[in-house]
Amino acid sequence: MILSDGKVYQPEGYDYTVDPDSERPLAISKATGEVIDAIMTMVPVGTVFYTPEQLQKINERKRQQHEFLNSKTTLDSLGRFSFLYATQRFEDISPEAAARLVYLSTFLKWEDGALLLTQRAKMNHTNLPEVLGLSRQTVSRFIDEVSPKYITLDGENNIIMSPKMFYRGKIGRHGESLSWRKVYADSVRKLYRMAGRSNHRYLGYVFQLLPFISVQYNGLCLNIFEKDLNAVQFMSDIDFCDLIGYDRSAVSRLKRIYKKIRFEVDGHTEPFCAFVDVGDSTRIFVNPRILYNGTRPDMVAVLGSFCKDA
Repeated sequence: MILSDGKVYQPEGYDYTVDPDSERPLAISKATGEVIDAIMTMVPVGTVFYTPEQLQKINERKRQQHEFLNSKTTLDSLGRFSFLYATQRFEDISPEAAARLVYLSTFLKWEDGALLLTQRAKMNHTNLPEVLGLSRQTVSRFIDEVSPKYITLDGENNIIMSPKMFYRGKIGRHGESLSWRKVYADSVRKLYRMAGRSNHRYLGYVFQLLPFISVQYNGLCLNIFEKDLNAVQFMSDIDFCDLIGYDRSAVSRLKRIYKKIRFEVDGHTEPFCAFVDVGDSTRIFVNPRILYNGTRPDMVAVLGSFCKDA
């Protein structure tokens, strides 16, 4: 290929030659030996080039993302859920505020950014102290912290959540993005209330790491769309500490705290997160009853040892 400034560019991974009979330019794959026609053309400087192999990987990744997003899981029996935009790390707000936002998202009206206090009544900012279980002063600071990026108030002081980050409805309307996670309303509300105000920041630490939670296995990792368990690059408890800015030397204390953060499930309690020792490392899994978008909640339960505990 000839760039507009006169330079010649040849995509890597191929050898180039000319057919001796037809004098057509040919490209030979170094990996497979496949011979394909090459085309000489002029393109603008700055053009991005993809080899057929790269395009295949990109399309496969998009297919996997779409499959994960639209899959039906057995956890749909948990009832109503909203969607949370998983690439948002909430880095510009405190973990406590992140936890409160996720909790409030469970009150979203269908295909509307408004929050519902009851089936018909919208949630007004004056309702927040009771809904969040906080003082008016703390609520006031919370609103200042998350406005206007995450929430705004309409003309009647009703709370509106940003549809770019929180949504309840048919996800097909947001087909341009494939990074939404299901957040189960009933479980999240029980978790928030049972955790107590002092532990809200520990909920928030996890919600701030949504971009690192495996879609299929719900574990903290670096390649969240990987379906092969053996290929998932899980993070350790030390990695978790580093990401949330927690003292590495206090990781044992952190584990004890998360072990106590539980929520009620059909007459028993289950942990919000599980720290599972695998060899010399510790993997961290999030209970799929709180958030999940994969197709194997049973596998997550096994990996994280989420089980009944009266």
